[in-house]
Amino acid sequence: MSKIVLLNNCSFTKDEYNNYIRYVSWERREKLEKYQLFMDQCRGLAAALLARSMISENYRKDDREITFGVTEFGKPVCRSIPKVQFNLSHAGTYVAGIFDEHPVGIDVEQIPDKKQDQIVEEFFSQMEKDYYQKCVEKEKTFATLWTIKEAYVKYLGCGLNKELDSFTVYWEKDEIKIYDHEIHENLAIYINSMYKQAYYLASISQSKPDYIEWSKEELFTKVETQCNIIM
Repeated sequence: MSKIVLLNNCSFTKDEYNNYIRYVSWERREKLEKYQLFMDQCRGLAAALLARSMISENYRKDDREITFGVTEFGKPVCRSIPKVQFNLSHAGTYVAGIFDEHPVGIDVEQIPDKKQDQIVEEFFSQMEKDYYQKCVEKEKTFATLWTIKEAYVKYLGCGLNKELDSFTVYWEKDEIKIYDHEIHENLAIYINSMYKQAYYLASISQSKPDYIEWSKEELFTKVETQCNIIM
């Protein structure tokens, strides 16, 4: 079964960052240090800690034996436990992860987006454009469509090789569906809004996901319980 974990605050202090960066690999530390903005470093560290602690906890695995990599299209994978499927996303102070043993994708976006109309014109299918133009609640409609489209591409794991206007997200009665050469009947599409609808989260999986939220203090407790300092 899919499980979504949303970290609702990754705004770390410098001391917190310096303490918990010790729990990720040296390769990950080097990547984090290349980010110019401290907030980007915090989001990257939070995502790494979330993935490491969740996989260690659910698979009873010493986290020092857990290794990560990426596919040729840039999708993160757990090399040491190939059956693990996961995906990560972040926006603002939110970091989200989805975990399963089947393909998954997740996306978090901050709304509104100043380039909203431009994104619609460039990346939405004609059916999506028509639906968007007719809607009164354009921000909500955009947020729903855009996060689902991003999550679907991540679910497929094909990166930028999949044109975003090559498939359509649409409503059939009250159910959200995806048409991509055929109607995907068996996808579980989850959508959620946070902080007065300023942020939207969407996930794609093959089963209805469980959803939990962690504070950064809960993340720290998980890391200290499940993970080891890497010297």
